[in-house]
Amino acid sequence: KLRAQNIGIKKIDFGRRGGRVDFHPQPSLNTNELIALLQAGLGYRMDGESCLRLVDEMPDASDRFDTLEDLLERLTLSEQ
Repeated sequence: KLRAQNIGIKKIDFGRRGGRVDFHPQPSLNTNELIALLQAGLGYRMDGESCLRLVDEMPDASDRFDTLEDLLERLTLSEQ
């Protein structure tokens, strides 16, 4: 939850059929990784300016957790 807040995520909602991540205005995230996710054809798409959607079957809670953990890791700016 803390990592999500640090990169400007307002709300996370993941379920069996995918999920959504709502961002605060001007989030502090790795935009290059966000663009890469959108272009990779992995089921991610933007829904307006501040909502990232994932369309994917994730029947197990562990799958949802792993997907979310990977997403947060990718969107977190690396400290240099």
